[in-house]
Formats: sequence, C-alpha cells, structure tokens
Amino acid sequence: VRSFNIKIDDGDIDRVVKKQIRQDEDGNPKIRHILIVYFKEFETKLGILRAKRNLKDGREIYFNASLTATNRYFMMSARKRARKAGLKAFFSCGKVKVEKRDKQILAIESEKDLISLDNYIKETQQQPQSQTSNM
Repeated sequence: VRSFNIKIDDGDIDRVVKKQIRQDEDGNPKIRHILIVYFKEFETKLGILRAKRNLKDGREIYFNASLTATNRYFMMSARKRARKAGLKAFFSCGKVKVEKRDKQILAIESEKDLISLDNYIKETQQQPQSQTSNM
C-alpha cells in the first residue's frame, strides 16, 4: 500500500470484497463503493492501523474491529440504539460499550445490558419533559 508506506504482498491478503451501499444510515438514497479487505494476519492490519495515523490526505478510511458474531450483534444493536439517543457506542478492550450523557460507560455483554440501555435512554428522554412540567 503505497500511501501508507507499508509493503503488502498478495499473500498477506485473504480476500477482498467490493460492496455498493445504496443508502445512508437514515435510509436516504446515496451510492457509495467500499472495499473490504480481510488480512491473513492481524500484524498486517496492525501495521496499517499504525500508519493510518500519519495519513492526512482527506480520504475516508475506516478499520473495523475483528468482532465475533456475538459481539457484532451487540455492537450493531447498541450502536443503533445509541445513535437514536445521541449517544456513542464503541468497541474497546474486547467489549461493546456505550458512553452515557454523564460520561459513565455501560458495558454491553448480554440482552439484559441492552434492556438496561433502553431503560436509560427512556429515563433520560423523559427527564426534560418532567422538569418543564414542574415549572
């Protein structure tokens, strides 16, 4: 990869998938082309991740975490809920996490944690309404 100044041989890549996304996250029509590269070894991916820090040419490059099927499900479920509520969901140290409004972190490791997230979102959305009704 020339722009990263990293030498990658064909043998380093497991497979490449080209996808066309026809809509954005809100369902609006928008066509984007993306390449998904699967590396044979994590060290190759790690080298590119380190080099990406120095890349400042304006290109959008996103590296996805290598998630298990279970963590991928929890990540997508938590991210969808968090975005609707204006919160941030992320993956760190092997766990799916959501940053609450008070900057505390909620770890998502089970369906019970997703329900706790739903309850937190409902509570925080109702608080401003109840405060204005008391005035």
